[in-house]
Amino acid sequence: MLFALGQDQGFLAHRETDGSLHVYAGLRVPENRTRRRIDTRTALLTAFDGWDESLLRLVHEADSGFTPRPVHALPTGLT
Repeated sequence: MLFALGQDQGFLAHRETDGSLHVYAGLRVPENRTRRRIDTRTALLTAFDGWDESLLRLVHEADSGFTPRPVHALPTGLT
């Protein structure tokens, strides 16, 4: 299991029992940005510019498609 977290963004990864590696990239973006059609690989590399190359290789070397999944959170302090 890998966690590499920064200010409002990060990578999580884990190895499946079949040996494949599942990688998740998370970043805070305006809600309207998640509805646009974008080149996800380019967008991720741009968003994580300056991160260590060993982590950026997770995006560079991905051999399957990218699936954007918006995550919504309730406001802090809501009870």
